[in-house]
Amino acid sequence: MGQLSWFGMVMLVAVCIDWQIVTATQIPRVMAVTETPFAAATSGASFSCMVSSKEENSTAVVQRYVRQGEDPSTYTLDLPSGHILQTISPEIKRVYLPVNENAPGTYTCRIFKNGQNHDVPITLLSGNRRFESKDGRSTLTVNTGDRALLIFENVVSVLTTATIWKRLSNFETVRTGGTSHLINSALSTDEDVYGCYIDGLLDQARLGMLRLIVRACPEGKWMPPLCTGICDQCFNGGVCDDVTGECICAPGFTGPNCLQLPTVCGVDRFGWDCEFQCGSAQPLTRCVGSHMCMPDPYGCSCAAGYSGIYCTEVCPVGMFGADCAQECHCSFGDCMGHSGECIEPLAECLSGWSGENCQIPDVCPAGYYGTDCTEKCHCEDDEQCNKETGYCSSTDGQCAPGYMSSTGINVENCQQFVGCHSQCTRTCHCSGGENDCIMDETPTSMNGMCLSGMCAMAWTGTNCESGIIEETSNRANPGQPVTVTCTAINPNLDTIEIVTSTFLKQGTPSNETSIPPLSGLNRFLSLHGIFHAYAKLSYTVSGIYQNNRLFCVHETDVGMAVGEVTLNFYVLPVLSSPPVLIDSGDTWFTIMWQAWNSSLGDLGEGPVVSYSLYLKEGSNDWTMELTVPHTDNSTDFMWNITGLVKGSNYLISVTVSREGIGGEGERSTPLSVTVGITQPVTDVMTTSPTTNNQPESNPMSSNTTVIIFAFLCVILVSLLLVLALTFFFKRRSKMMRRKGFELSRYRAAEEITYGENGVLSDAYIDEVETEVPLRTSDEQDPLPAKPVTAIKPIQSDKYPPVPMDEFPSHFWASLDDGLLQKQWESFPEEMTQPCIIAKKEENKQRNRYRNILPYEHNRVILKEGDDTIDGYINASYIKGFSGAVTYIASQGPNTASVSDFWKMIWQEDVGKIVMATNLFEEGKNKCYKYWPDLNEGSMMFGQIHVTINNEKSFESCVQRQLTITKGQNSRSVTHFQYVGWPDKNIPRNTFSVLRFLDAVKATPTRASGPIVVHCSAGAGRSGVFLALDMQQERVRNTMDVDIFNCVMEMRTQRPLMVQTLEQYIFVHRLIMEWLLCKNTFVMKENLSVYNTKLHDVNPETGEPEMTTQFKILAQILPEPKMDTNAAGLLPENVEKNREPDIIPLNRFRPFLITEVDEPGITNYINASFIDGVSSQSEFITTQMPLPHTILDFWRLVHDYQIKTIVCLNNLDKKDETCQPYWGMGEPLICSNLFRITTTAVQKKGEIVERTLALENMLSKVMMFW
Repeated sequence: MGQLSWFGMVMLVAVCIDWQIVTATQIPRVMAVTETPFAAATSGASFSCMVSSKEENSTAVVQRYVRQGEDPSTYTLDLPSGHILQTISPEIKRVYLPVNENAPGTYTCRIFKNGQNHDVPITLLSGNRRFESKDGRSTLTVNTGDRALLIFENVVSVLTTATIWKRLSNFETVRTGGTSHLINSALSTDEDVYGCYIDGLLDQARLGMLRLIVRACPEGKWMPPLCTGICDQCFNGGVCDDVTGECICAPGFTGPNCLQLPTVCGVDRFGWDCEFQCGSAQPLTRCVGSHMCMPDPYGCSCAAGYSGIYCTEVCPVGMFGADCAQECHCSFGDCMGHSGECIEPLAECLSGWSGENCQIPDVCPAGYYGTDCTEKCHCEDDEQCNKETGYCSSTDGQCAPGYMSSTGINVENCQQFVGCHSQCTRTCHCSGGENDCIMDETPTSMNGMCLSGMCAMAWTGTNCESGIIEETSNRANPGQPVTVTCTAINPNLDTIEIVTSTFLKQGTPSNETSIPPLSGLNRFLSLHGIFHAYAKLSYTVSGIYQNNRLFCVHETDVGMAVGEVTLNFYVLPVLSSPPVLIDSGDTWFTIMWQAWNSSLGDLGEGPVVSYSLYLKEGSNDWTMELTVPHTDNSTDFMWNITGLVKGSNYLISVTVSREGIGGEGERSTPLSVTVGITQPVTDVMTTSPTTNNQPESNPMSSNTTVIIFAFLCVILVSLLLVLALTFFFKRRSKMMRRKGFELSRYRAAEEITYGENGVLSDAYIDEVETEVPLRTSDEQDPLPAKPVTAIKPIQSDKYPPVPMDEFPSHFWASLDDGLLQKQWESFPEEMTQPCIIAKKEENKQRNRYRNILPYEHNRVILKEGDDTIDGYINASYIKGFSGAVTYIASQGPNTASVSDFWKMIWQEDVGKIVMATNLFEEGKNKCYKYWPDLNEGSMMFGQIHVTINNEKSFESCVQRQLTITKGQNSRSVTHFQYVGWPDKNIPRNTFSVLRFLDAVKATPTRASGPIVVHCSAGAGRSGVFLALDMQQERVRNTMDVDIFNCVMEMRTQRPLMVQTLEQYIFVHRLIMEWLLCKNTFVMKENLSVYNTKLHDVNPETGEPEMTTQFKILAQILPEPKMDTNAAGLLPENVEKNREPDIIPLNRFRPFLITEVDEPGITNYINASFIDGVSSQSEFITTQMPLPHTILDFWRLVHDYQIKTIVCLNNLDKKDETCQPYWGMGEPLICSNLFRITTTAVQKKGEIVERTLALENMLSKVMMFW
């Protein structure tokens, strides 16, 4: 063959061509939704048309899809009379239908796109319908040629023999009798809305309606009428559009191939891009119960996660998606009903499945490949291809008509569409691609011809159907013989050649060489269903390198086809570093090099078989001195070179050889050595044998090792024995200390340090009663009361008021330097004023404590009746901030004084009673119950009739509305009880106390008298409440705080007001938090507005209000002192904390009770009691258990009888410290003490609810959820 010539084929053809151009169009982004497909005609019903804002024409036209009745003069496509059309936004319209029989029917949301109308119909049936589709859906989608069975069922008992079936587009009768209609082979002409009704009742709109949708192509195909296109693979219930081939996703799922799950959008969001939402003030109030209609051929379905006639049934176990039609594939446990994701955090996909919700099969369906099976194979006869590469292995690389490999003909995959002809049974091979090919013309001999007159590369002939269809070559080392295979269609063996050329520039061949074939075979090839003769010839070509090009050439009478062979050579291995000098002498030196390793930066490809050492002296040529075989366990090589000339310079280089002829790579960078002079050498320590022969090991080394090991074992055993004994005695000591522990008497504790003046501790101790009850029995006479001592005058300017802006910093400074304790110590500890009447023998029974009595000068004197001595009651008038009597501080009534108490309430015209105690505390009676329960109604106390009207609770408070009656007169009294305040102590939080005071102050009253405040003694807790109220009033008037003089003044009016140092400090903390935080209580109806304000930037601070509040929290709640959380920092507990800076306070941590006889087990767990709205210690917060604290976690659950666990963090498969602490499939066993078994799993939206059984294997089972 002579010089290669690139040719063009010129052809003059006179034809009339009718091109069918398929224009890619987008699916219209419009949908119709209704909260229920029923209730029309009997109650108000509505539906909404929703268009994506991305649509160019986002306005929908709303009308009927089919008429309601047969007479076109009576029934039109207009919306029914009385409807209301509301435009919510440019994209959303809502139609409210009238409540009459004109409302039912099939409506449509229509938009104009790509020159035509696009409808999304939606059907609303009558609420008193006679029939409905069996599955509740208003649409049925089938493919062309499929069997379509339309089934209705009776809603009420009717004679099915009287039924009539009509197509509602033209009211053609298709069947009479029965509730089902079968179409054996559906066609596009069968599409319609089918109605089933009782003869004569059509006008009453009580018919059932079902719209049949017929895709214009068989399943998995698109592009009618030939339907040669392969649909996109649609997951999660999506349906392939027969016009575009794209997926129309089920509601809730989005993205290409519908693989974007509802969790990406968020709860109750839907639409093409999650642009719509269910909820209040939305077009769709709720997703549950909704029917959602997408463009055809999808039709209508329930929202994701629901099914049933009314779309209100959550998915059963094992199912998910719209209509719950998709199957879960989790290795264990159920999946989320709305998304299909596995509920159990560590659940894997079942074998054979993958993906976020385990819907991608390991073996792709026929026609698809890729990681998620979304790439299309395009193999001949729709055969399957390789999942990873897309290669059509089942057809020997043959593509479907119209497709070829994107990188070469039939070599890799069939991804390039080049056009097809003859009813798309043959592939076009024109240089201009698919639009250059004559497809279907008469005469048919013209089909496949190219309008440009030029065949594509590698093809030749009149219809471009002769050509090189495959060129392959084996991989070889550079320069070595390459075996090339050429396969050609319609060949003559004499016309196939291999040509090699070294191209000097693109498209210009030179040095042309023709190579005779080694073998040739005549075969037949099935190409697109038509058998062609072909030849497959092999050639061996020598001396080929990467810069050469190789071609298969097939010459015919009308030209030649040329296919270029892809050459693929190995990259020869090369060491990236030169050898190193180990040692040298006058006539020798020793070198070392590391084994070839690509991961260390060495170049080329293995496998490596040997190394060659090259030496060069002066200007002489390189000589190869030796070849060293490579072994897999060699890490470095060392060699000694001798017989050299002293003073001469040598270059040493190493080459690496891979397997096969010609596998030696280039020499490494050389090492330069001059022998006979001092050389810098590399200090090498070898710990493993090199390629040199090594001396045998010292025969004593093994015995020495044994002796050393035995000696170490003795030491180790001794140490373990000491540790074990130490642990035993420590544990025994701890256990002995636990013997007297009682859970009922436990109270959390916290130590607080106040400067250098010592530590105040309210840790649990056996209490010493400082309020001594007066005995009314024949006990030993009480000790005489101490004489009254006059109060020492205190200069008010010694501790002057503090400006309100400075008070927070003043409080912390006073706490740290001991000033508050110093102030406290200056208060009188005993009664300072005469209590003559209170101490009379006949009044003792009316007193609870002998040391808390009312002073004579300001005691309350009862004026009516003779049943008291000198009108006595243990109560004192207390002046408020203004100096006027504002309060009465009283003890809690006892049996002897309860009637006097109500007499005082009536006499003083009291409208509010504040009670800061419980009736019983720590087994002691603190106050007699002086009001009736709700179920009791009323009670009599002397002449006062007390009735309870209502009762409500908030935080740690109870508010009761009482009516008191004396004779014919009645008054209202509001009773406020704070139930979370320990005696002689302080509440666990400040918020509830501030909220309690706010409630007291905000409640209106018609009474003109003072507020009565009492606890048990009417001193400690009552004093705190009064001081708080007085100081708030002071701040409002004088803008400063004066707690010291306030308490001092109260103690001149009643003994021991604000009874303990802790209570005194607590008053300061209450005022500080009130000043900084004010009232953060928000009514639920105002929460949305409040949340918005939190994000607004405050112009004064330049930051959002939420940031300001967070900084205030840090100010009022500083980092705890070391001794307040000491338990969590003990050496035996510190490793039980997940975060080093999150340690529970001693005062609020739960102690573990169940003993476990294992090393490292203590009573500590990183957890804290947290108060709830209605009670103290309502919650326990704890960290996610660490692997070594799971036992402690279940001890906590067991010891405190916890029935509910709320886990707020996700498990992380990659984080070994964040793993499930419950039984996953198999029960979890903890220390042979607890067995935890998962007995049930339920999903409720985004919440997973597990029922677990906790079994103490030594006792019983406890269930919780």
